[in-house]
Amino acid sequence: MKNKKNSQEKWMDQPDEYKSSNESILDKFEDEQMTDPIPLEELKQQAQDEKNKRHTKSSSSSEKYDRRNEGL
Repeated sequence: MKNKKNSQEKWMDQPDEYKSSNESILDKFEDEQMTDPIPLEELKQQAQDEKNKRHTKSSSSSEKYDRRNEGL
């Protein structure tokens, strides 16, 4: 069960869209209730692009998302 949970968390790029009984960190503070979460997958991709400047256009997070949803 733990492995399944870890694999689900790996693909949770937008955690605010998943139903949960736990209070979201964005709900804890009134001034942050209108804040959008930062998509970590895109941040990781941008960091890799900064390291590897010659191949920045050879990969994108949206392509990865499309590949994951092809089987649906």
